[in-house]
Amino acid sequence: MDGSAQLPPPAPVGITELKNNFASIAKRVHDTSVPCTVLKQGRAYVAIVPVDPGYRTMGNYACNQYTRVLRRLFAFCRNAHDHRVTFVLRRRNEDYVAIAPLDPPDTED
Repeated sequence: MDGSAQLPPPAPVGITELKNNFASIAKRVHDTSVPCTVLKQGRAYVAIVPVDPGYRTMGNYACNQYTRVLRRLFAFCRNAHDHRVTFVLRRRNEDYVAIAPLDPPDTED
């Protein structure tokens, strides 16, 4: 032993926990519950949420609010996973897809 402390590996976060956390964060930011479908595709989690028509009519303000929800969710996920896992948000409306990786691409093997 070299005396250096090592943290235990991050605990896995289940899809149900991701869904519940997303809905909880969305409710605090928007005062409404956002239904969310979370799928695991390889090393990525894909969160699919419905588009509220208000997002389009309210313009940038709504987008900024939505981004706040995502950043909080991603911060929660990043604390529970290694940094190579990528989280993707995909809205059901296919003409508006937002992809948000947690961290810059890892250049090391």
